Amino acid sequence: MALGAGYVQVRRLWRRAPGGAGPDALVFGDDGGSGGEGDLFAVTFAPRLAVVKLSGERMDMAAVHPGPGALRLDLPFDLEYFNGAPHAGAVIARLPVRWTNGGWSLDRTVLLARRWSADELAFRALAMHEELRRWAQDRYPALTLYPPEAKEGTPVTTQALLELILAGRPDTARALLHRAWPSGWDRLDVKLGGEDAFWAQLCRAVRRQPLWVRFRLDRLPHAGLIDAAARRAV
Repeated sequence: MALGAGYVQVRRLWRRAPGGAGPDALVFGDDGGSGGEGDLFAVTFAPRLAVVKLSGERMDMAAVHPGPGALRLDLPFDLEYFNGAPHAGAVIARLPVRWTNGGWSLDRTVLLARRWSADELAFRALAMHEELRRWAQDRYPALTLYPPEAKEGTPVTTQALLELILAGRPDTARALLHRAWPSGWDRLDVKLGGEDAFWAQLCRAVRRQPLWVRFRLDRLPHAGLIDAAARRAV
């Protein structure tokens, strides 16, 4: 089996320790593109050769958790080009997975254990507001903030919302966006619209992400809010 065929680089990310469980090795095949596109191979040699492949962009950012027990790693859940972001400005959140029963599964316990204090959420809302406010100024005299797209995306806002969504808290994410959304930036003092459109487009991008489908993230708490908003996107 020539795992190196067609790759710029092949490297081993993990090897099973004696007495451990799971595959014998985890190997990354790097396609060499600027987006970190490549393939992860979980390889088992006995009692018969078995290879489980997982492909995607930004796979060069997959991070293995050291230690005993099952093979665990964080996969990059990336949103590409959202709201005018360049390819180099993709927003990436960590998605914890583990090796179970011969394949990959979502590590729900780790994912849903993520918490943010009231102070942390307040800081995020402030940072989001500043980013969105600058966007509103840049796009003046448009009467709506979304669309048009931001020149360099809105990475601070998108990152904050994506992490909350993946932690099973899209309701908190939606409330945070409303809290941060700017208003009153045009001379007529007409509130800038587009908040619902921004949220709908973000939800559509999240729902279309391959890992959302691959790991059935539609079964996370409150995921119905994502589906409902995505259906309203135009």
